[in-house]
Amino acid sequence: MEENYHLGPNAWLSLTSKLVTLFGFFLLGSFLGQFFGLLAVVYIIGFPTANIEQFQKMVMDFMVHPEKYENAFQGMMALQWFTALFTFVLGSWAYLHYIEKRSISELNVGETPNWKIFLWSILTILVSMPLLEYIIQLNQNLILPAGFEELESWMKTSEQNMAQLTKFLLNFTSPTDFAIAIAVIGGMAALGEEIFFRGVLQSLFERYIGNAHVAIWVSLPFLASSTCSFTDFSRGFS
Repeated sequence: MEENYHLGPNAWLSLTSKLVTLFGFFLLGSFLGQFFGLLAVVYIIGFPTANIEQFQKMVMDFMVHPEKYENAFQGMMALQWFTALFTFVLGSWAYLHYIEKRSISELNVGETPNWKIFLWSILTILVSMPLLEYIIQLNQNLILPAGFEELESWMKTSEQNMAQLTKFLLNFTSPTDFAIAIAVIGGMAALGEEIFFRGVLQSLFERYIGNAHVAIWVSLPFLASSTCSFTDFSRGFS
């Protein structure tokens, strides 16, 4: 059984220290994941590397307009796979191994919930979908106060770019593309996010705060911001 830390005298200092350390592993994993992911993109797309300036322009253009390049789907999936692997899976492993002296397998220390819990969860999601859609619409129509026009424009532009990228990644032209997407999006990315945000971050808040419900709400902004979904924090419940 995991020890509860929320009653300790230096609880908040200890929590802050661990959060900063976890964020450090997150940044390091993100850097390594994007580095190896871009190497895979260069190999798959076949970017010429003789002219460094031209190479940089092509890579930046590919990130914004991947549909212009042959084998772009495979390249973007490789980038997503490496990013999820290093950022979430290996980042979580490194934090647990070096800081908390635990393994990823120790995150699940409880018994398997009764099948009724899964049934009620599915029913709750189905019943609450209209409300969630309404909240999503409210978030997407968010208007910031006067003086924040540039920030609002940047947030909405980022959201639109993310929507375009999502649409591109979900445009399958063959069964192979579909299988790759399942392995990357439904496999590595989904598993990695669950390990990092639910298994490590949320459980860290829960141990120090002492309340599972509050821990979910506190960790929610971190999950939403990691997907660059500035105007839709309700997706964190999915």
